Amino acid sequence: MDTKVNYTVVGVFVVALTVAFVVMFSWLSATRHDNVYHTYLTYVHEDVTGLSIQTPVRYNGVKVGYVSAVELDPHNPQLVKLTLKVEEGSPITTSTVATLLPMGITGVIYVGLKALTPRAPLLGAIPGQKYPVIPAQPSLFMQIGKVLPELTTNLKNISDSITKLLSEKNRKRIDEVLQNVSVLTKNLADNSHRLDGITKSLQATLKNTEKASQQFPNLAKELDSTLQNLQKTSIQIRGVGRSAEGVMKDSRVMIDNIGDQILPSVQQMTVKLNHIMLNVQHLTQDMQRNPSMFIRGKLPAEPGPGESGSVRN
Repeated sequence: MDTKVNYTVVGVFVVALTVAFVVMFSWLSATRHDNVYHTYLTYVHEDVTGLSIQTPVRYNGVKVGYVSAVELDPHNPQLVKLTLKVEEGSPITTSTVATLLPMGITGVIYVGLKALTPRAPLLGAIPGQKYPVIPAQPSLFMQIGKVLPELTTNLKNISDSITKLLSEKNRKRIDEVLQNVSVLTKNLADNSHRLDGITKSLQATLKNTEKASQQFPNLAKELDSTLQNLQKTSIQIRGVGRSAEGVMKDSRVMIDNIGDQILPSVQQMTVKLNHIMLNVQHLTQDMQRNPSMFIRGKLPAEPGPGESGSVRN
């Protein structure tokens, strides 16, 4: 009796579950058929494990459709062709891109759509295409997969460099450098009082520099005033030079006049003076010959041969 009751309960539960499943499926089918969907294609160059039919399509996280087909591209087997059903009214523009995104930590992925620019024309099929094609961007896992080999290579290079750096020869050099640093530190500690004096001198120098910088504007003003005075003096010197030039011209005219008027008179006077000097010279010679002429005067000369002695003036 108990066995029959248990089978009856199980049968009722199975029938009720089946009816509920059929009702839910019918409701979902009816709801889906009430919406109008447009077909889009996208081609991804990566593994689509975790993606299946009926996987949701989300636009910035909002569900706008589902994946209706997942298949290899017959023209390029490296690409996976995804057929997307997107609700009418969704802003699928020429800047929209599709990316495979993980859904939590379950390993299930979905197709995420986003627009790269806020405004762009609606996406349409180009001639020769049956449906519009949404370009795909590599997923995070694919980007990591591309970066990991480069990262591994860089880490290997870093490891090799560290190995070379820590070679025995370099370790000895590092040890020498550390010893030199230790000696330098000790010398600095021993000469700390000198460093204090140098610091004080530097502070005094900085103070003097600050004072000099404060006096610099006054010096600049004085220098400017001096330059202005020099400029004025230069202008005055130019005027004096011009005046001196005029004086020189007047002096040249005067000298020319003196040469034309006075030099002839001076020349005549010089001739007369020469004549007088000759007379004085003759007189001096006569006096030397006959000093008595100061008393008796100059006597007439003695008559020469053949001259009469009685003839006198």
